[in-house]
Amino acid sequence: MKNYKQTFLNTFSSKKTQISYLQGINNMEEYVQKDIHDIKRIDLVEWKNTLKHYSTATQALYIKAIKSYFKFLEEVEILSNNPASKLSAPRVVNKPKDALDRETALKMLNVAKNPRDKAIIALYLSTGIRVQELIDIRYQDYMSDPQHLTLKVKGGK
Repeated sequence: MKNYKQTFLNTFSSKKTQISYLQGINNMEEYVQKDIHDIKRIDLVEWKNTLKHYSTATQALYIKAIKSYFKFLEEVEILSNNPASKLSAPRVVNKPKDALDRETALKMLNVAKNPRDKAIIALYLSTGIRVQELIDIRYQDYMSDPQHLTLKVKGGK
């Protein structure tokens, strides 16, 4: 049987999206244990009910992956109907994030051993960017315009 899953995943440029969607699809396949052509809506509803122990964000991601996967299979005419079309995802409830107090932030800056480390910590604390976005900054990004640093953040923004 042709590997439709890999063809589907290759439609996404982000490796992280590919990995996350693969986890969701594998989770569904492991539970349903049917050929893709034999999966019915009830199978997906029953699978969805097994996701309750995951965070709402993970549940929503897995369901989005499955909906996208079956939509893809329908669009490329592998399936004639989409059993996931009416599958609904839970509302994502984000956990509140604790902000660092000024004293802790200053301690972090004082622990830094060199100006580079201080700059990294100061940029992180003052902008609210994610750690991965901070890691992805390259010297060339700064040198192209030292007065302004433009960051590409989650979602390509």
